[in-house]
Amino acid sequence: MKILLAGGSGLIGQALRSHFSDQGHEVRILSRSNKKRTDFFHWNPTKGLIDKTAFHQIDVLINLAGSTISEGRWTTKNKQLLKESRVESTSFLIEQARISCPDLKVYIGSSAVGIYKDGGAAILTESAEQGDDFLADLAKEWEAAHSLIEKMPNVRSSIVRIGIVLSKKGGAYPVFKKNMILGISPNFGPKLYYPLVHIKDVNKVFQWIIENSKASGIYNLCCPTPAHHLEVFKWAGKYGKKGYLPIPAPKILLRIAMGEQSEIVLRSSRAVPERLLKDGFNFDYGKAEVIIKDLEKT
Repeated sequence: MKILLAGGSGLIGQALRSHFSDQGHEVRILSRSNKKRTDFFHWNPTKGLIDKTAFHQIDVLINLAGSTISEGRWTTKNKQLLKESRVESTSFLIEQARISCPDLKVYIGSSAVGIYKDGGAAILTESAEQGDDFLADLAKEWEAAHSLIEKMPNVRSSIVRIGIVLSKKGGAYPVFKKNMILGISPNFGPKLYYPLVHIKDVNKVFQWIIENSKASGIYNLCCPTPAHHLEVFKWAGKYGKKGYLPIPAPKILLRIAMGEQSEIVLRSSRAVPERLLKDGFNFDYGKAEVIIKDLEKT
């Protein structure tokens, strides 16, 4: 199987590249850099540039393209860059795919559970109410761009709304642990839930979508049991041997320090993968404790 991966330099992209390569599949990476590797192909959506040989005989197109949401303050300029790196890049990629790989079989586009309105302690399935702030609007525009793939009628397509991916190699988990300074963790209140998912289950979901001929549409990609934010610190303290003492942390202070970007930390998303479970997918790491215990032993 030949897989073309846009956004291969991020945490998920690197994991998927290793996962599929280890299985003997050919994985090609679209990269803005000019790395001299046979599996890297240059593209620059902003300038309308792409090496079209990347599309030759590919079976699967995975689109993870998008600047990291947590880096840099959300100035007007940076918000525009976040949008361009997702929406405009996706529109450009799909247009090029339509021209260069008419025999494409599967398309998987990434989105985020940030599309949902802050639900507090309420369970959020794929049909939950969507928000109207920057994070939600960004995800909605991103998904609208992904939907352009529907102009290729023979392509089976899915969009995965990804939660908080935990891995020891980067992402949110090392940040959680850094916040446990001297064994103290912030307590932001009783109704703040995080939609966690192990990086290994992320790999497994992408593979399942590719191999399952009936898999299509929108899926929440998070473990079946969303974690209260204090659970994350509790299990990190237990299995990481760092101690655990929750101290009340007023949300207003974080909003003052981070501005609008504080929504990354303070938005409660008790999202569940209803459609994945209904369609028969089985998670290997279904709870926060199981995820964190595995990360700490590896």
